[in-house]
Amino acid sequence: MPVIDLKLKFLTMEKLYKTITCGELDSPLVRLLQEKLIQAGSDLKRVDGLFGENTLYAVKIYQRTHFDMFGKPLTVDGIVGPQTWGCLYGGQNGFATVTPPLLTFAVLIALGEIGVREDPPYSNRGPEVEKYLSCVGLGPTYPWCAAFVYYCFKGASEKLNRANPIVKTASSMNHWSKSCGQKIKVEEARRYPQLIVPGLIFFIRRKGWSGHTGIVTGYSNGIISTVEGNASVSYSGKGDGVVALERRLESINVGFIKYR
Repeated sequence: MPVIDLKLKFLTMEKLYKTITCGELDSPLVRLLQEKLIQAGSDLKRVDGLFGENTLYAVKIYQRTHFDMFGKPLTVDGIVGPQTWGCLYGGQNGFATVTPPLLTFAVLIALGEIGVREDPPYSNRGPEVEKYLSCVGLGPTYPWCAAFVYYCFKGASEKLNRANPIVKTASSMNHWSKSCGQKIKVEEARRYPQLIVPGLIFFIRRKGWSGHTGIVTGYSNGIISTVEGNASVSYSGKGDGVVALERRLESINVGFIKYR
């Protein structure tokens, strides 16, 4: 990367910030912004110097998936202020997506639970299953996919000495409706699959208010790798263990939640 005069760099940032917030049009700066967004993986179709709806949305997508120089999430407001522009301009991690420690620990805990089985099968019982259910204040015999997710994030939160941010529930759809996390609806995820990162929680609606949930461990070429509780390697609606699965993005019919 060429050496850039810092004074010029921050003058540019200040000018761009004024351009965007005051609604002025400065085509060379907006073109530079669009070029940086495309370099960072945006699916912007063209560089035209116009800060329109597509560019605004591309900025918000970038902000959702990147962090500032101090490791804090960028504010998702569509405004290219000093933090967003500084990240785009090419700091050491300027073009990298960072997975927050909470999500990393949750994934590791979920992976460590693979192989747990109900005892007896298809009973929603067993020592480990009852451990998951007890985390959300329930005893045996309840469906437990959402309780498993809560258990993994509870363990991750304890490692980081922080409160567990996810909804304490055994109902996946209750979790979705009451969550204060960053929701990525299915339409948005399909249009911008770069939003799908390890540690996201996916949600599938089944009949009525019933549903299913699990933890994303990876994504590539339309295939989501997951760890799921109360699931089966046959993908049947009746599961009896913690399993690693692969799902097509199209099979997720509600969306994802990202906790920070």
